[in-house]
Amino acid sequence: GLSYNQLGKKEEALNCDQKALQLRLKLLGEKHEDTAWSYNNLGNRYEALGNDEEALKCTLKAVEIGRQLFGDKHSKTTFWLKNLAIKYRNLGKQEEAKMCEKEVEEIEKFLASKQCKSKKEEIAVLNAISSQNSCLFFKLL
Repeated sequence: GLSYNQLGKKEEALNCDQKALQLRLKLLGEKHEDTAWSYNNLGNRYEALGNDEEALKCTLKAVEIGRQLFGDKHSKTTFWLKNLAIKYRNLGKQEEAKMCEKEVEEIEKFLASKQCKSKKEEIAVLNAISSQNSCLFFKLL
């Protein structure tokens, strides 16, 4: 659907994305990352065609699957939540959009702190290894 969309052929893009979703549902099932991406893409196609209600439904489904697969505090979940906020804004649902954006902000803070903690742990391990290697080096002398 992306190629058709880039050519401005929005209806053809929608048809391709609908077929892709049906195939993924049949082959992979509903609880699969690729199926979530299909719902997300389909939501974007509906948005491009001005069908904001269908866009919202598809994006909600992507978020739901994402939460089930990855949990609430995952970067993929935030991606779909950002899209959901856009869909809510398109429908004039500002409060819902703000709630999504606030959740994204909280998740991103959590992920940043988790990443920072991981980096600190890596540095501590490397320092310990380095220290051990220095002791070993001096023992060999």
